[in-house]
Amino acid sequence: MLLPAGPAPHVTVRPLACRPTARADRWRCAWEITNEGPEALWLVAAWLPHGRFRAPQRAYTPPRSLPPGATIHLERVVSCEGAAGEVVENAFLILRVDAADSRPWRVLARLTIRFDAARRPNQHLALLTCQPVGFAQSSDRPHRGEERGNADDRA
Repeated sequence: MLLPAGPAPHVTVRPLACRPTARADRWRCAWEITNEGPEALWLVAAWLPHGRFRAPQRAYTPPRSLPPGATIHLERVVSCEGAAGEVVENAFLILRVDAADSRPWRVLARLTIRFDAARRPNQHLALLTCQPVGFAQSSDRPHRGEERGNADDRA
């Protein structure tokens, strides 16, 4: 059973650069998330589940506020490695956001990762979609206001 879906949040996701860390297989990657819609949103969690471009779920406690027209900077340490010229398709940045009326949504940013001559990952947005989170779905995903421990973003 799904929650009645009102209008989906209107957000943009702009991939930024990935910077090296002390470990060759870890990169500090960033995105700009902009709320283009008329309602406030709260960023509850973010994760990157692809095996070749991965970061565990991180719950934001308290959730990060994203008022209409506002942009936030999101940064995660991502595990990834590739040869020069290699391409990783269908990597995802998944954002769990709550709308002003507490409706939960998933923002799915499908990414293509291209490794340059220096083997640095460069992310490109391939597709951005937004889907309501199922109401009866069993989930360990945090909800706005819940206390959850966060995994550290260690380099």
